[in-house]
Amino acid sequence: DDYMAYLNTTWRAIQEENKKRGDVLDYRILSIESPRDGEPDLILMVQYKNMGVFDRSLDENDAIQAKAFGSVVKGNQAAVSRESLRKLRGGMTARELKFK
Repeated sequence: DDYMAYLNTTWRAIQEENKKRGDVLDYRILSIESPRDGEPDLILMVQYKNMGVFDRSLDENDAIQAKAFGSVVKGNQAAVSRESLRKLRGGMTARELKFK
């Protein structure tokens, strides 16, 4: 419940801020009904405008984190405390292929 509350508040606010900036087109939380051993039960999916959004400066990233958490230090502390609520299974970047 605590992790879902985080996703519905802070994580969501960060995604909405990135949507306002035009960097994020859409985001979703996918719940896996019957995950197999070693697989995640939740997937956080973010659709970015393009790969250029990952070229953001550290100052820009810090500003977004400070807005969401109150400061960069608090954001880092929150990231550490979230580890007690979840177990990361990895990440994945995928690109949509469109036929002409």
